[in-house]
Amino acid sequence: HPFDVAYVDGGSVLTLKPIGSTRCLPCAGEDGSKVGLFSSFAAARCVPCPAGTARVGPDPTTEFECMPCPRGTYRPGDRELGCISCNVSEHKTTIEQGAGSKDACVCDVGYVRRDDDTHDDGFVCDACPVGSKCDSPGLIVPGQPEGYYVMNRTVGGEIQWTVFRCSVDMSFACNETADPRSGRCLLNRDEDTLACSMCLEDHYQYKAECKQCNPGTRALPAVIFIVGYFGAMLGVYYFCNSAVTKSAAPLLSTSVSFGLMLTALQSLSILGQLSVQWESPWYDIMMIVKLFAFDLEFVQLECIALRMPALTRYLYRALIPMITIIIYLSLYCVSKVLCPLFKKTQWQLPGTCNSIGTIWQSMYITISLIALLPFQCYDHPNGDSSISKFPEVICGGDEYGPFLGLGIFTTALYGVGFFALTMYANIIAPVASAKRPKFTLYFRFLFFRFRMDRWYWGQVLFIRSFAIALVPIIGVGRGTLQVVMLTVIAGFFLVLQCVNMPWKTPLLNYSDTAILAMVILIAAGSSVFSEQEASTGGYTGFVMFCFGSGLFVIMCILFNAMHTVCQQAKGKNKNTKAAAQFGELAKSMGYLLQKLVQLRDNEIVIMLEELGDFDKLTVERFMSMMNHELSLSMSNSKRMSGSKRLSVSGSKTSLAGARINSMAR
Repeated sequence: HPFDVAYVDGGSVLTLKPIGSTRCLPCAGEDGSKVGLFSSFAAARCVPCPAGTARVGPDPTTEFECMPCPRGTYRPGDRELGCISCNVSEHKTTIEQGAGSKDACVCDVGYVRRDDDTHDDGFVCDACPVGSKCDSPGLIVPGQPEGYYVMNRTVGGEIQWTVFRCSVDMSFACNETADPRSGRCLLNRDEDTLACSMCLEDHYQYKAECKQCNPGTRALPAVIFIVGYFGAMLGVYYFCNSAVTKSAAPLLSTSVSFGLMLTALQSLSILGQLSVQWESPWYDIMMIVKLFAFDLEFVQLECIALRMPALTRYLYRALIPMITIIIYLSLYCVSKVLCPLFKKTQWQLPGTCNSIGTIWQSMYITISLIALLPFQCYDHPNGDSSISKFPEVICGGDEYGPFLGLGIFTTALYGVGFFALTMYANIIAPVASAKRPKFTLYFRFLFFRFRMDRWYWGQVLFIRSFAIALVPIIGVGRGTLQVVMLTVIAGFFLVLQCVNMPWKTPLLNYSDTAILAMVILIAAGSSVFSEQEASTGGYTGFVMFCFGSGLFVIMCILFNAMHTVCQQAKGKNKNTKAAAQFGELAKSMGYLLQKLVQLRDNEIVIMLEELGDFDKLTVERFMSMMNHELSLSMSNSKRMSGSKRLSVSGSKTSLAGARINSMAR
């Protein structure tokens, strides 16, 4: 081209000059002024760059071109200045390069917009709250990940976004959404309730879902629960105090089998309350066994009453143990009036108290869980914490006070009070059973299951149950820690069980050992779910196998126990087998005693020294027991004032052997 562009007199007018006749200058001066102007090659005038562009940088190849403003800057079209920053120090940027106005400035990734009329830009950028999802610029609301609940609330006079975590067993109730102002909860859940913890009216909770109440069967689940629980209470009284279970064998095999089964189911309910994301079908099993923790979700109370506050729902659960006592005492009083009219046997107070103790002892894990529920708080990303079962109640908030008071009361009454009562009964049992015959009828549930030298083992079971109930309270939200704690507790008591073998029959000892082993194996398998690994199908099968094996053992014991009771009730094989067995044992014992009499003391000492430690302990226990029983026989039914024994169902079970053993050691 014969001419080039010349910048003349510092103005914007271009004059064509012959090449070499003058100095050609760019439209932008060396001082950076007029950087918004440009000229096409050989054009006669410098014109402004379009909005969102400017001549940037000293690169000669671009000094006559308008480049888009970099991200984080903008330039209006009517200005000759360069690109203006959106104030990066305040975490502001633009979504794309080439922004043409100040309105294009938005908050950067990881920040969310909050309107502020006092600021020059009309808004400020706040850091997205922990637990929310802010992975793109320009957000006016933080995103909500699955399992979290994002809401705004007033903090220090300002409205700010904050994040709560949905409870572990209802984590899927909170949807993943880009706008938590709507659609943040699953269908039919109340989005205004903290952590989506409640269903809409006329809906009941099933797993993480809320289902429509059936108008025709609203009260059916509640009726089934009430009738079933009432029937179980009557069954416990008549079964534990009936003539069929007077002898030790069926009494032990049936009632203890029921107790072991309840203990196993309650232990599984503990597993369901750990901070572990269970998968189906194990999740479905956890929902079923929660019924044994007095979790009234099955009852569908929402369908027979309006939505109840959290405190009312907790109160219903906390009152069930007390209602059990009230019903039993009411039936005892009613029997005093009605039974004589129908010529039926009246209820006895010792049997009534024994039935109450049987239910409380069988459900001690559940009772402890209820008492400790207000202390089971899990943490939120914003620093608050909520009661695990009632996420809408903030621990330390205004609504938490009544929960805390009720929790302290129930813990003192159920956990500590009942434990202290049974411990006192165990301490005075050796003396009280001899001086007060009715003592063992009141506390029969404590002693009849265990060997005479381990009559106190019921107290050990209370400690075990309370320790297991503490696991969901400690380390809430940290599934791995809870799994380790449960494994250690179950392993410790498994060792105690194997060393002492406290139950009266070998089958019951093996069953309790199997239950503890099942809990350990399932807890070990659940550690995989607590870490949320990508594939857990094989571990789910392993956990289900452990559960199925333990359940099979319990069902076999239960079937055998019921068969034994039925056989005795029909009068079959009542004493024949026992008489034959004891006759052979008596002959063998007599023959052995004759041989021992012929030996000298030093020969017996040598023989005992060759025995192992466990065998020596067995001989020592046998000698202590026989020494005391022979003393009772020689007294011709005259009870010795110093004898210490327990009476269970009319049969005398000595504790003197236990005392002699302890002194001998």
